[in-house]
Amino acid sequence: SVLGSLYQSQGDDNKAIDYYQQALKIKPNAFDSLINLSNLYRNKRDYASAIELLNQALLLRPESPDIYSTLADTYNSQADYPRAIEYYQKTLKLNPDFADVYCNLGHIYNGQDNCDKAIEYFQEFLKFRPSSIETYRVLVQLYKNKGDTENALNQIKKLRDLKMNDLAEELEQFINQ
Repeated sequence: SVLGSLYQSQGDDNKAIDYYQQALKIKPNAFDSLINLSNLYRNKRDYASAIELLNQALLLRPESPDIYSTLADTYNSQADYPRAIEYYQKTLKLNPDFADVYCNLGHIYNGQDNCDKAIEYFQEFLKFRPSSIETYRVLVQLYKNKGDTENALNQIKKLRDLKMNDLAEELEQFINQ
């Protein structure tokens, strides 16, 4: 819906929702309207409506890693971690290079105190984003929590190799506390 997009770009989400809903009554399989309306619902934290629309979009494009990832993000926002993990895994099956999914899985497993799985996913994320400062911070903390000083120091060495000496120094002090 052109009018839905127009109102959305102007920040009038309520009018945008109305026009997307009207467009979907006329053309229920309008993929862009389904996606745009689901995003508006997600922004309003109406996750049930967003999920319903995303599932409709998935019927139209069942091989779309973006839809699976958005569904996973939506479940993650609701703290429905088993479903979030399921949909992130489906995303990775369709696109193993979907970098942010590895980071999201790392955070979920970290929140569940599953250090090994969290480390696995954060390490995978670093293959795509080798200069992710926050990921190094989390990894060093995870290794420290496990009592694995050697791997914590390996992360700090990687930071020094990347010329991130200030962060390396800060994390080294953290390890030595």
